[in-house]
Amino acid sequence: MNKRSTATLRPVSQKLIGLTKSSYRSKSGVATLKTATEPDENSPTFIPPQINKPATVPLPSSDYSRIVFDLETTSLGDNADIVQLAAIHDKDVFNCYILPKKKMTKDASKLTKIYVRRYKVYHNRKVVPSTNLLRALERFCKWLSKYRNPLLVAHNAKRFDSRVIVQQADSVGYLPKLQQFIAGFVDSLPLFKLMCPDMTSYTQEHLVKEILHQSYDAHNAVGDVRSLSDLISHLHPTVEHLISHSFSVSDVITYLKYSATKKKNLSSLQKLVSNNILSQYMIERIAGSGLNFRHLLLCYKRGGQDGLVELFQEKINGEVRVTEKTTIVAKLADHLNGYNLELL
Repeated sequence: MNKRSTATLRPVSQKLIGLTKSSYRSKSGVATLKTATEPDENSPTFIPPQINKPATVPLPSSDYSRIVFDLETTSLGDNADIVQLAAIHDKDVFNCYILPKKKMTKDASKLTKIYVRRYKVYHNRKVVPSTNLLRALERFCKWLSKYRNPLLVAHNAKRFDSRVIVQQADSVGYLPKLQQFIAGFVDSLPLFKLMCPDMTSYTQEHLVKEILHQSYDAHNAVGDVRSLSDLISHLHPTVEHLISHSFSVSDVITYLKYSATKKKNLSSLQKLVSNNILSQYMIERIAGSGLNFRHLLLCYKRGGQDGLVELFQEKINGEVRVTEKTTIVAKLADHLNGYNLELL
């Protein structure tokens, strides 16, 4: 969960939220309800305090085993199913093809040369042994158990691989078990940007070509982990370099929860863009702060335009929740005036 504080909320904001300062007690920076009679965050009359996009925290120094891993998936989005999971430690390679539940997109099949027909997985037009996701994760964790504090390294791990494997493990109830075998992740993309600042591109293929003067079987997980492992060995980053670009499984879980909340909020706010009331950027700001359309309407019905101004200009740790531009709020207030809260 994100750390949230109401210490800097002004009295009007507290009234709009439906709480008073005495309603909260602080525990490790997280606002917690004191009594059962106080507003419930799931209540339709509750306006949530501000949330912020969570930041990752590097792992502490320790004796980690560097494991390079890679995923091939059914699509290019981070909500895709895994169709191949590979990893390498020195010369020890793990590789597993997985029968996905989701259909592979044409772009993903073209890129990976993997496709699924009649419950069989094909690579380069040949049937390959495959298993289901749960068994694949069990096998992966058994392989990882040979190593002390496995630190999983992937190219673009923060935006893709870490999110996919965490979501996939969670989908089959295996996430708590996976957490026992993974110390954390490292994203090699920002690491290489730091170590090789003059590159024109930081795709893995380009880096391997320019630094190792090699080509390889790109977009096959085994080829990817071998080449990335060779690249890391060649550049030889220090342990401190690796750890500075690390983050925990808990960081990934926190981000995914935030992302799900924001996505849900965005779906309710999209009508404001369609009606030319707000820009896409502005509803992204609103959704990312924890607010949906009903929250805006509830705030307006309680405090009018001034209430929206107060809510949007609310500051947490010196940062404005949404915007200080009153012209934007005035246009929104005029639009909300035509809505009936009870009909939502």
